[in-house]
Amino acid sequence: MIGKRIGKRLVSMLVIIGGVLLLLVGSSSVALSKKVITFWYIEPEPFATMIEDSIKRFEEANPDVDIKGVQYPHQQYKTKIRVVLAAGNPPDIWFLWGDEGVRPYIEAGMVHDITDLVHEMDAMETGVPIYDYFLPTAWDLVTQKGRIWGMPGCMITFCVFTYNKSLFNRYGVTIPETYSELKSLIVKLQQAGLEHPVALANKAKWAGLYWLAMISLRLGGIDLWEKVRSRDASFTNPVFVKTFEENQELVRMGAFSEGFQGLDWDAGQDRALMYTEKAALALYDNDLPDYMVTEAGTEFFEKVDVFPFPRIVGGKGDPNTGYGTPGAHFFHVSKTCPYLKEAVEFIPYLSDRIAIEERLRYGRVLPVKGIEDLLVKYPRAANIYDLFFGFGRVLANLDVIFFLPEMGDEIMDVSQDVLGLEITPEEAVKRLDEAITAAYGPLRK
Repeated sequence: MIGKRIGKRLVSMLVIIGGVLLLLVGSSSVALSKKVITFWYIEPEPFATMIEDSIKRFEEANPDVDIKGVQYPHQQYKTKIRVVLAAGNPPDIWFLWGDEGVRPYIEAGMVHDITDLVHEMDAMETGVPIYDYFLPTAWDLVTQKGRIWGMPGCMITFCVFTYNKSLFNRYGVTIPETYSELKSLIVKLQQAGLEHPVALANKAKWAGLYWLAMISLRLGGIDLWEKVRSRDASFTNPVFVKTFEENQELVRMGAFSEGFQGLDWDAGQDRALMYTEKAALALYDNDLPDYMVTEAGTEFFEKVDVFPFPRIVGGKGDPNTGYGTPGAHFFHVSKTCPYLKEAVEFIPYLSDRIAIEERLRYGRVLPVKGIEDLLVKYPRAANIYDLFFGFGRVLANLDVIFFLPEMGDEIMDVSQDVLGLEITPEEAVKRLDEAITAAYGPLRK
């Protein structure tokens, strides 16, 4: 009897152990069978957490998919994505800044054509076709030869001045309506004790491009830039010489932060000058105040606002022309990604209604339609929305439209050398003309 009881208990224990093992094996099989998709982005906090929340929402709706998000600092990402693309080993989902930048990788067969999937998809809870959910101008920046090679997934960005309202009030200065008034404002702030009123961190070179872009746009207009791109006009045009002369005049005035050529934007060294009230304004994208929330808190965030670059009296450029992009980051799916459908279905979660409202609280506007009902709750975001849609035309960022390294890098190098007073305006335009000829060929006849 004892032997039988022991035998029965042993059998029962073996059955239980076997069942547990089966459960463990089964659960591990489920884990092993998940579709893993790698995804790179650069959004800082608090937006990085919002992106991770978008990942969680997608994974809850798609439990068989595991999105591995990796966040990089801005400049580090720029370098790293070029390296992995050159090596043919990019993540499954990655982004560039739209327009011509992705063309070489499309031509190299490294990017999935997602046209058919886009036209089959709805925008989650809205029921609106995804193609009608985003702004047409955003789709334009990922469309080549009638095919769609990426998807918007980030905020509208454009160049504006971010300024400290408290300092402007304290020193009795107002928003300038002309470029001459802007220079007078800088002088007044200097006389009030702000030795270098304009914050600038140009170690990474791209920050100085805003001054090249905006002054040339106001002097010569967007058509001149379009003709330069199409090789119907040259950088030796007097507009560019005058632009660089103005850049150097600002440097000689002492407008920019002391040692600005060595200040690190990613480290916030220019923004720190605004927090300590050693600078009163900065020319960057409209998302600059977003960084201030994390770095300096809500109290400082409430002190700042934005205004557009003023017109230049006598300039041919339309003052309602902007510089930026309706989407900032455009996400692409690598040809090596084994889960194309899932990857494409994930990207809109970065811009669903939850993501939209989370960003509106900080003044960020995503490139989507039908958000008027939300804008009434967020005046700062409504102002950004109105400014952007007040532009007649928008020039994409120079380091984006000239993404090929032999041109994109050179335009940043030249801009930095001009601001460093290391070359003359005439030498600058000569270098740019040589670079664009090498990259895109001679002028068209």
